[in-house]
Amino acid sequence: MKNYYFLSTSLPKLSLGAVPEISYKELQYLFDWNLSFRDKMKLQEFKRFIDLKNLRLFFLKRPLDPRGNLNHKEIEEAIEVGNFFPSYVLDFLKREESFDAKLKFFPYLFAKFFQEKREGFNEKCFQMEQELRLVLTALRAKKLDRDLLFELQYEDPTNFFIRDILSQNSQEEYVPPAEYSRVKELYENLVQDPKELYKAMLEFRVKRIEELVEDKPFTIDFLLGYFAHFLLVEDWNQLDSAKGKAVLESIVA
Repeated sequence: MKNYYFLSTSLPKLSLGAVPEISYKELQYLFDWNLSFRDKMKLQEFKRFIDLKNLRLFFLKRPLDPRGNLNHKEIEEAIEVGNFFPSYVLDFLKREESFDAKLKFFPYLFAKFFQEKREGFNEKCFQMEQELRLVLTALRAKKLDRDLLFELQYEDPTNFFIRDILSQNSQEEYVPPAEYSRVKELYENLVQDPKELYKAMLEFRVKRIEELVEDKPFTIDFLLGYFAHFLLVEDWNQLDSAKGKAVLESIVA
């Protein structure tokens, strides 16, 4: 594993609520010049989550997140040519031809994304992201009296975390695992204020990411963690009430 001592020590500290001392363009430039080919592929793998979210925005004809691997034209070409995206995405696009069907069944693609095999930081980070989304989905389902079996219809029922949620389908209240008890507390206290709830979820993510890389200085995992942290800081700085509501609804709808 390559040691990135110089790159790691040259990156400025990040803090939610503060403008980073480095721009996204500068950060990407540093990574392009310093990462090995193999580690660039790990960064590309991480950014595929943004590409998937951008695919949904593409169909909605909304502005894309510029921090993904593909821009608008490249997404259009990838769909036409049938490359870049995993086979389950391309199969989905062929199967669900109408605009309404693509949007209605898009949660299937997120479920498939989280089921992909990964390693290192990407594996742990996306496991955390999946579990956080599942907890929020379960909490919202209970609040709106929705059937968890329907809400999680695309998830893998053999997954222990998902199985635990489904086992509480008939219960009045959902009780998440201990490591997500804080999420439930925040949700119940802030559910009427989407902006503050979204900010609280950003803080939760940052803390977990820091824990994932705290004992891995100078490694690609540390740099991927920094990249993820950077994105969350940018999201915080661009936040408004409408965006907070829209993002939360896209996660748990």
